[in-house]
Amino acid sequence: MITYHPLLGEGGHFEMRRDAFAVNLCYHPSFLSFAKIRVETVLTACIAQTRILTGGKFQPLKLLLSYPAPSLALQQCYQELLQLPLEFNAKVSAIQFTAKDLALPLIAADEEVVACLKPKADVLLQTFAAKTLHRKVTLLLQQAPGLTREKVAKHLCLSPRHLGRKLQEEQISFRALQDEVRSHYAKQWLKEGEKTIVEIASTLGYSDESAFGKAFRRWESISPGSYRQSLKHKTI
Repeated sequence: MITYHPLLGEGGHFEMRRDAFAVNLCYHPSFLSFAKIRVETVLTACIAQTRILTGGKFQPLKLLLSYPAPSLALQQCYQELLQLPLEFNAKVSAIQFTAKDLALPLIAADEEVVACLKPKADVLLQTFAAKTLHRKVTLLLQQAPGLTREKVAKHLCLSPRHLGRKLQEEQISFRALQDEVRSHYAKQWLKEGEKTIVEIASTLGYSDESAFGKAFRRWESISPGSYRQSLKHKTI
């Protein structure tokens, strides 16, 4: 699992939240393209694999997904395929299960299956290593959205000017990549409601709330405060 961490690790990170009633294994995605289907893939793969490793004893309470519910017919398809309830419009995507499942014993790994699958996984892992420059820049910004062009260039051992020229060759600009990442995190954090607008502005690298507000209106044609308020009305 550690060897193949980049397959999931570069796309987001997991967090375990516990309360008196249940455990939530939360997944915070970093990627921007096809986010919904990729989040579903990660979480459903975790459910399927954990069921296999526990001999079918692992039975989640529900799957939480942090985006609007599809049609009732599609929701029914989800439940039939996954064999567990789903909850949409959640604050964060997660697998919810009881605390006692943390103590479930794992079945020993099948060495023949590992020998068969590892070469294929090695090839897949190599394809992830061959990143274009704009993907490398995106990954850096996903890890630290407040990075400036100068700091990103330094991480990549390039001058800011050379970084700009190389990105132009890939038909994209640093500003476009930065806006894409920052707008993604801004909307995610406004939805989650755990950070104030001032904190979001600071984390994203803006000098003050006003500068962040100006950028957000350029992305969404609405202020951050109005955007957060509109989300509250949708959940009522």
